[in-house]
Order: sequence, then structure tokens, then C-alpha cells
Amino acid sequence: MTFNRWVVALLITSVVVATGCAADTGTAQNAPLTQQGNEKPAKFTYSTMNPQQLQSEIDAGEKLVIVDLREPELYRAGHITGAQNVPFEEFDKRMNELNPETKIVLVCHTGPMGDASGSLLAERGYGQVRNLAGGMAAWRGKLVR
Repeated sequence: MTFNRWVVALLITSVVVATGCAADTGTAQNAPLTQQGNEKPAKFTYSTMNPQQLQSEIDAGEKLVIVDLREPELYRAGHITGAQNVPFEEFDKRMNELNPETKIVLVCHTGPMGDASGSLLAERGYGQVRNLAGGMAAWRGKLVR
């Protein structure tokens, strides 16, 4: 194989691996937590939702806590109506500000920070956590500036 073919093969492999690592997995399974009185452990998970689902729930007046994980300057430049800014770098320290009984929607740039934060919340017993698939890059709804 010539040098150019090796380079092309390496580039294709890198793209495939990078794309697979960034792919949306849908629902994440997390470490089980045992509830008192139950023999079976409770499994807390988070899921993803698409922008149309989020817009429908906002339009229907659903009680949601929308957490924008982006940097403050990006949040100020435009965010979903009602979203609270909790930057990803601060999330593990501030997640206790969230009520485990509320419906939580996580929003980031494109989705991976929401996946990581959703997994962390699910591990801590938050049962109604969803991540906006595609993040703000996929959002076409109204923005507050």
C-alpha cells in the first residue's frame, strides 16, 4: 500500500471512531440504586428528546426545569425561554440545586455535555431527566437574548 493510501485509511478510521464516540445513544443505563423495602434495585436512567418534543412541552405549559450547560457568554447570546444557566464546569457542584422530583431537560452545544450530566443525575436518583438531542445546534425555537 502506498503512503497516500495509508494516510487516507488512517483518516477514514479516525472519522469513523470520532463519529461513533459522539453518536447519540438515546437512553443511558446507569448504576442501580436500591430503594428501601425492595429486593430489586431501582434503575434510574435519562433519555433524549428531540427539539420538536421540547417545543411541544413548552407550548403545552409543562412544568420543566431547562438547564443550559453552556458557558455564560453563550447563554447570554441566546437561550431557550425559561432556561437556567448552570455551566458544565460547575454542574457537579451545583446539581444539588435541582429538585429530583422535577422534569429536567439538559441543553448544551450539541449533546455530549448533556449526556454526561444526565448520567450523573440518573446515578444520584433523579428520575425525570432528558437531554436535548443535538443541543442548541439543533434548536430552531424562540431564543431569549
